[in-house]
Amino acid sequence: MCITNTVKVNNIIPFGGFNWRVLVVRNNEALLITDKLIEVRAYHNTLEDVTWEKCDLRAYLNGKFYNNFSPSEKKLIITKTNTNNDNPCFGTPGGNPTDDKVFLLSIEEVVKYFGDSGHLARKKWENKIYIVDQFNSDRVAMSINGSANCWWLRSPGGKSDHAANVTQDGSIDLYRYLVVGDGPDKGALYAGIRPAIWLKLI
Repeated sequence: MCITNTVKVNNIIPFGGFNWRVLVVRNNEALLITDKLIEVRAYHNTLEDVTWEKCDLRAYLNGKFYNNFSPSEKKLIITKTNTNNDNPCFGTPGGNPTDDKVFLLSIEEVVKYFGDSGHLARKKWENKIYIVDQFNSDRVAMSINGSANCWWLRSPGGKSDHAANVTQDGSIDLYRYLVVGDGPDKGALYAGIRPAIWLKLI
């Protein structure tokens, strides 16, 4: 299925068996994110220090998940180089830039595309953990069972064995969860996946 350049920001469009929200349109390309969480999965399968470049979730999204698209759909998905910044609050290393067909949004991209209240630039967040602002409701994502759930970001959390996420109420959690589902944060039990892709428009 080809998507035309008449699509606009916030349109919901079907592609590859999912409904996608349009985040930006430019130069005959569109950045899309799934409108809902597609599943729950750990960021990484081992409790260890890891960046987006090396994590199992990146391998899954650019492997098994990507290969579910048809050959014609794959031709429309653009490989993009993503910058992986250090955590803006804790300084946790973000790692090397990555070339991704499918990816998660970063902390900075969530702020840019879902509403920027200036908290990130001013380093103003509550208890040095959350970005809470008037755009919380815009960042809330529903799971396939119809309930709001957390969703992973590719940015590191407060430590290198944690990853940042958007919480159930739409605030941005700069510290948690653990990259695996074990331990007190139980990341795999709570954080869902909301993939993003860049798509060619016709």
